[in-house]
Amino acid sequence: MTEQVLTKKPVLSWLEEDRLHEECGVFGIFNHPDAAALTALGLHALQHRGQEAAGIVSFDGSHFHTERRVGLVGDHFTSRPVIDRLKGDRAIGHVRYSTCGDPVLRNVQPLFVDLDSGGFALGHNGNLTNALTLRESLIKKGAICQSTTDTEVILHLVARSEKQRFVEKFIEALLQVEGAYALVGLTHKKLIGARDPGYDMSQFTWVGAVAKDVGLCMALNTTPFKTIDDVRQQQMVVAGTGAGSETDTWPVVLNEVLGTKFKLVTGYLGSQETIIAIERGEAHGRCVFSYSALKTAKPDWLRDKKINVLLLTALEPHRDFPGVPPVVELAKTPADRQLVELLVGPTAMARPFTAPPGVPAPIATLLRRAFDATMKDPEFLADAGKIQADVQPTTGEDVQRLVARLYQTPRPVVERVKKLLAP
Repeated sequence: MTEQVLTKKPVLSWLEEDRLHEECGVFGIFNHPDAAALTALGLHALQHRGQEAAGIVSFDGSHFHTERRVGLVGDHFTSRPVIDRLKGDRAIGHVRYSTCGDPVLRNVQPLFVDLDSGGFALGHNGNLTNALTLRESLIKKGAICQSTTDTEVILHLVARSEKQRFVEKFIEALLQVEGAYALVGLTHKKLIGARDPGYDMSQFTWVGAVAKDVGLCMALNTTPFKTIDDVRQQQMVVAGTGAGSETDTWPVVLNEVLGTKFKLVTGYLGSQETIIAIERGEAHGRCVFSYSALKTAKPDWLRDKKINVLLLTALEPHRDFPGVPPVVELAKTPADRQLVELLVGPTAMARPFTAPPGVPAPIATLLRRAFDATMKDPEFLADAGKIQADVQPTTGEDVQRLVARLYQTPRPVVERVKKLLAP
């Protein structure tokens, strides 16, 4: 089999990670005659979650059918012959942005295997922190790995389980993995969804955070929108990249909390497509656009003052945008303030470093002071400047306090956030 290899720019360092893409996306549907077609539509809606590759596996009652491609969903899964080959009333799909594994066809998901209980297809979003250790152990025991993804580790664990029922095999496998993940699986009988049990991050030992990323609610300077008050007075059209992305959630939140009149036009495949839409006049702007991402994607917008920044999704003002209010300052009630703090808190500690829970205090202090020293190191700052990486550090003590405060958010506020973010 010939493997298709994507061309990627080399990663200069961890500071360059994840500028304009997100993570993977998974989708599943059961008991529908157009399962494959609907899965393709679902993956198209999730395209902002990953642009490297896409795949669909279906089951027709007798056989599994697989189509995996490097590239965008629209480039491969709008073809009638491709959809016709994916027979059956149940299917799962996956769009890929690799957090682990090279971008070649063998790593495109969903992965499919034949087990003693029948076929099993699996799509995985996330990162397993102990995947390498598990892989090495499996290989020593005779496992043969065909890909370099975390997903294959789970498949091997399922295959080696001695439990009788498939669901028990699957659960036993998941009990052995660590990390953050969401999974969708397909057997000849079941569509299965699973996610990690989560962590109480307030119990971790926070060493520090490199940056304070900030979201920009922005409009082209040729539009009538100069301040956030203008959006309270008239409707502003903003471009979005799909359900679950910040471009789609913040307009809804701001309309609820600040009484703005954002109108969201969503479905653009990525940041570049929203930029084109704004320049063509299809949208007035975007809310939000990560400042660090915008400096890479459209530096001329900032340099030549082609945009008006209306609002910052941040906990505090930013030195580069004097007079532009952070959203927390505009919240009218304590509950509204808690809501927006919960949403923007993670950006105030961008690119964090953490150690496990229970690290002795002297060691935690040593790690934190070493981090602080690194953030002031001229050589480090010079390297960061070469790749336009923001360095606005937050101490480990401040990150620890922020995380603890976010975890203390009242349950009614958390439930309100969930309702606002629901598709």
